[in-house]
Amino acid sequence: MVDSLPEELLEQAELLLTLPQNQANLRRAVSNAYYSVFHLLIRATVLKWGDPIHQARMARMFEHDRMKKVSGATINSLGNKIDQGEPNATELSKVAQAFINLQQARHDADYSLERLLDPADAVAQVERAKAAFRSWKAAEASEVARDYLFSLLFKEKERT
Repeated sequence: MVDSLPEELLEQAELLLTLPQNQANLRRAVSNAYYSVFHLLIRATVLKWGDPIHQARMARMFEHDRMKKVSGATINSLGNKIDQGEPNATELSKVAQAFINLQQARHDADYSLERLLDPADAVAQVERAKAAFRSWKAAEASEVARDYLFSLLFKEKERT
């Protein structure tokens, strides 16, 4: 597993914004911004598993749509904790919301070719990814973050 991939993808997104502002560079910057957060969450999850061979296999099990749904459910479930001022819940909610927004932005950048991607929008998405990294760093050691990571990969049976 490439441990530095999330940071490298974010750096590449930033670099792409310094190149000529053509559609290819802007769209790849948005895509890389999304994938930097995607791989940040994958890395955080699989590193909790001790065996490196299993880590690489687990990393391939993540599904974009499931991660989006879990992120939305996590935001909803954190409402009370956020209202009570729990900083870890607030920061984790920011990560989950950024994931959802970045996934949609990546989809638009990759598939909505009928409209031009505005350079300011591309910059905003890269900034969103950078903010998600900061929020993750603030929340990553918390119980709510561990629960979020578990849910990204494993479906729990509903309790009655």
